[in-house]
Amino acid sequence: VALPQQTDTWPRTVITIVAEDCDAKSAPQALTLVQDSARDPYKVAYDVSLEADAKIPSLAPTTIGAALLAPESKLLTIQPDQVATAYGDILSKDTASEYADLFATEGDALRTTIGKAYKDKKAKALPDTAKIEYSSEVPADSAVAIATDDAGALVSADLDEIEKVTPTASGAEVNTEGAVKALSGVDTSKKGISATYSVQLLFYVPPVASDGKVVLLGFTQGLTAASEVQ
Repeated sequence: VALPQQTDTWPRTVITIVAEDCDAKSAPQALTLVQDSARDPYKVAYDVSLEADAKIPSLAPTTIGAALLAPESKLLTIQPDQVATAYGDILSKDTASEYADLFATEGDALRTTIGKAYKDKKAKALPDTAKIEYSSEVPADSAVAIATDDAGALVSADLDEIEKVTPTASGAEVNTEGAVKALSGVDTSKKGISATYSVQLLFYVPPVASDGKVVLLGFTQGLTAASEVQ
């Protein structure tokens, strides 16, 4: 599968789905590639693993391509530059989010991985001498949207999920472990520890007049920053 941007100028974008081995157990990868000029190689802007039951909508032929939509386009059920913010709110509040009705829940493995239930469980596991706070941020100008045949779009987006663990009692310390410990260089802290998990996302967003839901097609998530709270 390859969906190039329909343009004769640069920069230009291509969304493609690749699989090294059709018999492998690893999921196919959806790549969003950007070429800055005619002499530059395409570079990977997004690399996500597709969900197990991901269904890619009908796309324009590779020889024709499709329009690259503006981040603030109102032709979809939600603007491309607002998709990650809305989804971050769902990961925090689940069905209580004001955006919950816009997104499909079936087949969304990321909600199970880092959603509200996961966050609540992690908070309850902490000792009484510590607390955890969650927040999310969306990097500016990060959304990429290319139109699908039904006037919807494939939207690639970035989301940073931030966990901050701080002591609640005088003299108490917060311990680190694993990748957070390695990246922060801190074993224990009386101030607290902040960790940022960056998530790359691929959505199908239906057209504005549709009753369809925004569908998470794939994601990649990993720790990208950790430090002592200042």
